[in-house]
Amino acid sequence: MSLEDIEILPRGARLTLRLKIANGLHARPAARISREAQRYRSSLRIISENGEADAKSILDVLSLAIPHNSLCTLEATGPDAREAVAAVGTIFLQQD
Repeated sequence: MSLEDIEILPRGARLTLRLKIANGLHARPAARISREAQRYRSSLRIISENGEADAKSILDVLSLAIPHNSLCTLEATGPDAREAVAAVGTIFLQQD
């Protein structure tokens, strides 16, 4: 993933990628995702085949229970949408 992979939308940004975290989206990475998302003013949603979640809410993120290698979309709306999608996207691509 790179900034070139981020699709710029009229009011934000979108990035589709595969979750590379070895054991899927469990408590520790969910906490990292929500902490990172809270650093940005933009709203950020995680969309997967299991549903949609507010990336700033650890409980919402955990409720998705996304397994390893699943296709996900990060979609942000707001003034720093591109940066938010890029930062959270890097967590999705980490192996641990």
